[in-house]
Amino acid sequence: SEVRLFLTQIIQRWLLSHEEFVLPIGPLDSVVGRSYQASEMGIYLYNGMYAFALAHELGHHALQHQGGRRFAKSIGEAGEVIHVDSQSHIEELEADFYGLQVYLKLKEVSNSKSPLLFRWFFDFAPILLMDIFASLDELRGKINHSTSHPHPHLRIRNMLDHVDLAAPTQLYNDLRTTVRDIILSA
Repeated sequence: SEVRLFLTQIIQRWLLSHEEFVLPIGPLDSVVGRSYQASEMGIYLYNGMYAFALAHELGHHALQHQGGRRFAKSIGEAGEVIHVDSQSHIEELEADFYGLQVYLKLKEVSNSKSPLLFRWFFDFAPILLMDIFASLDELRGKINHSTSHPHPHLRIRNMLDHVDLAAPTQLYNDLRTTVRDIILSA
């Protein structure tokens, strides 16, 4: 479908190849199979994930997280061991919660007559972003996500435990499957 093509371009160029992916401006129908509506929905979904990521980073600042990471490496009989920074994990989960609250406030703005409105607002955009991170970890063969960041599935569970998001829709399930397939086939 048109949305799958658009997501494929974003994932392959921006996430996997680390190329700049400039969202198209102008006649969007040429970008995703002449379906302006599909391309516009893709842009709103991308902007939703981006808005959450920005709100998450602002959360670190607002919550006065120190940002200093404390990692410890040790050499044992089993080889090198990297110890997880549990304080960093806590800070990431706190920033996720803060970012999600800010992101969901945008929905209220969208429902008003504000110039900041999202024509389509996807409650699941932050969760889909974490699904992308989980698929990237799987592609790279990582079992434990990071010493500084909790595994994306834990981050999803934490967000869902604290915020009442709309039930997953068929669109979310289709996008999640599509994104995972695209990443893992790279």
